[in-house]
Amino acid sequence: ALHTAVEICNHVADHSTYATDYGTFDIAVRASIAGGEITWGVWSAAPGSSATQSRAYTFGGPAIDTAVLGEDHAEAGEVVIANDGLALLHSTGSVTAETLAGGAQGYSRVTAVVSPETHPSHPTAGQTATAGRPGRFFPDAVLEQTVLGEFRHVFSLFINIARLPEPDERDGFMALFFDLLHQYGGYLCRIGLIGAMDPGGTFLLFWGAPTTHENDLERVLSFLLDLRARTAVDLSAGLTYAVVFAGFVGSDAREEYTCYGLSVNLAARLMAAAGPGDIWLDEETAGLAQTQFGVEFVDALPFKGVDGPQPVLSLIHI
Repeated sequence: ALHTAVEICNHVADHSTYATDYGTFDIAVRASIAGGEITWGVWSAAPGSSATQSRAYTFGGPAIDTAVLGEDHAEAGEVVIANDGLALLHSTGSVTAETLAGGAQGYSRVTAVVSPETHPSHPTAGQTATAGRPGRFFPDAVLEQTVLGEFRHVFSLFINIARLPEPDERDGFMALFFDLLHQYGGYLCRIGLIGAMDPGGTFLLFWGAPTTHENDLERVLSFLLDLRARTAVDLSAGLTYAVVFAGFVGSDAREEYTCYGLSVNLAARLMAAAGPGDIWLDEETAGLAQTQFGVEFVDALPFKGVDGPQPVLSLIHI
């Protein structure tokens, strides 16, 4: 893990400037490592479900929480490591690190590493990492996708719930979630936590990619209203609409179909700021929705990574 983090940072540092048709961009990464317990789980729709996407997986646990907190203490190009992981590495003599002070107690900055033995990468070039069937973790529209990437108009939705259910809670929130997802035709990209301070679980979904419907606005808003009305689980949501990059990102060994754009980030910020039971919309989504759905103005609020205060509106009813 240490050498992986260092090599990633070094590679990006050596390729830090990218010239594109849309401008020249500087890119940097930072890394944080921690040791400890990891948990994982797989959720399934109710038995007999006809949904093409009826399973989802996630990872959690204190090791991830500690690593996420350490990320705030790393500058661009740096690797920090929690003390529990550092203690393991010290015994091998493979790392030199300096202790961080102040609010970064419990972490150290890596200053030097001993080059490891050369190990072949896995999988090797030319091999495919896919083994077996993907089951129902991905909709057919993703598995049959032939376009690697494109710009599309997409509704980006983040949902947070107060408590992530256990994988074997088949009759609860997740069964309803998958049923409604199938009914309204959305794409579940991932489930997880946004940072160690996320108290429950966060869902990222898209309407408009990989499949577009003429009534995607009605679909996503009806999904949200039905989900809120039919579950006792406290949820908050943020929804935006804009042109985004939609496609596969990653490598032959690991890739993901997802969407990138400022509106995706804004949807996450809206969700994080919304209270329990609130469904917050950006100005573009609210303008499209107000002829069919009830919306009301909340405020113009500042959000990290977005220029200037953004008008925020709340979805009330259909």
